[in-house]
Amino acid sequence: MDVIALDEAKAHLRVDFDDDDLVLGRMVSAANAHVSALVYPDAEDEPETPPADIVQAALLIVGHWYMNRENAAEGALVDIPLIAAEILANHRAWSFG
Repeated sequence: MDVIALDEAKAHLRVDFDDDDLVLGRMVSAANAHVSALVYPDAEDEPETPPADIVQAALLIVGHWYMNRENAAEGALVDIPLIAAEILANHRAWSFG
């Protein structure tokens, strides 16, 4: 399931040029896959329209990846923003066993 689209990510990031469409498109695809795997491990459980907070989490992930594209940066780097991880944890399908 596509949680977000390229045009949504560009609007979120206030990117109004096409030069980064390839890299942003890859980030959008990766964020969609990451979110879907965490929240909807069984594809049959995916809703037609994802909840707004899941969309926001995916946008935050793409924004973080876009702004921190290099391995080296000042400050601490994390895989995804903490708030995005918390949002997704609220929806995550947990299984023990």
